[in-house]
Amino acid sequence: GAFDLPCSHDRRAFVCPACRFRLMDPLNAVEGPKGMLKLALMTHPHLEFTLDLPELRQWRRDGCEVELRMLRVSSPKVQHAWPHTLRLFANGHEILTVNPPEDGHKRRDVPQGLSAGLRHGLNTLSVRAEDERVGDFALALVHTRPLGLPELAAQVGSCNEPAASARVRGLLGRQPSPVGAGEEVVCLSSNTLRLHCPITMDRVEDPVRGRSCEHLQCFGLQAYLASNRQMRAFNNRWQCPVCSQVLRPPDLCRDAYVLRVLAATPHEVEEVAIGADGSFRSREPLAEEDDDAASTPAGGSGALELDITSPAPARHAREAATPSLMALDQLPLQSAEGPAKSERAPTPRLAREPARLAREPDRRPEALPPPAKRLHVAPGPPGEPGQLPRVPVFSDTLEISDDD
Repeated sequence: GAFDLPCSHDRRAFVCPACRFRLMDPLNAVEGPKGMLKLALMTHPHLEFTLDLPELRQWRRDGCEVELRMLRVSSPKVQHAWPHTLRLFANGHEILTVNPPEDGHKRRDVPQGLSAGLRHGLNTLSVRAEDERVGDFALALVHTRPLGLPELAAQVGSCNEPAASARVRGLLGRQPSPVGAGEEVVCLSSNTLRLHCPITMDRVEDPVRGRSCEHLQCFGLQAYLASNRQMRAFNNRWQCPVCSQVLRPPDLCRDAYVLRVLAATPHEVEEVAIGADGSFRSREPLAEEDDDAASTPAGGSGALELDITSPAPARHAREAATPSLMALDQLPLQSAEGPAKSERAPTPRLAREPARLAREPDRRPEALPPPAKRLHVAPGPPGEPGQLPRVPVFSDTLEISDDD
């Protein structure tokens, strides 16, 4: 055939470009046997051909599209790939430009729709590509139709319960030993079946898995289809969320065994243990969890409780060190013989603090605010007998000192 070319890769894994173009995008399926409008090898950097589209107007009304898809012939992967640069002309007008990737960035190669740049009837197209291996590329113009999630779900097969249960027993029976397993990357299995979807983290409703997957866990079909439809990285779509195998809708199957496990377990159960004979039971809580639950006070939920009776934090050091001045009308009156002991104004706490610390040096804290300043008031002349002494006032004789 046209693509019977020598290939350095494994011939058993090689898939012809025509089949890969059809499988490339399940969300936009190639419409019927005649959906492959043009298929060509890039044997030369410049390629010219004609394309007759007598039904283009009807395709537009039906929501269909004419897409340009490209791939590397030597690669067995079903992935879209552009050359380093590409320019496509239709009827003398440039309708598509693919620029080289920016330095330090990876370009996301995605098929492109061309219907807006084509006309009803005969079209003349010219492709100009630049790449170190331009001859390794093949291109296809395909007539595609978008598919909804129900149509994609209809492509998923089913695995009945006897076959699914036998598969589970086979997986558990041939589990590899953890010692000396080697460096081969395999999809390991365990006897734990998680009942939550790894995509949504909710309980699985419609459990599916890949036909060739080697694990017990399933995932939700609707979540898998919806997440792949929203994914912008075209070549990263349709990968198993558990083992990363490529799983397009026809590669999936509904697991009847997991569906029975879901129906037989309470909704709050997150995982079950599978026996070698296919039986299952809910996992018991771990001993650490029981101990933690027992140590939790009966009246609390384990949250941190705050003591609202704790003393208020100390004020700012600068604020705490500021001496307090009493108003004049709050000073006690003195008699001629001197102030009575009971009438003596109380010494401010901050003024008493240095003396107390001097008597108790061992109790001096590491960080202490500066001592309070003492106020010295120069006494006035003694008053006449029988007259009240003058109230001391702050005047020019007021001095503030730091000495003891």
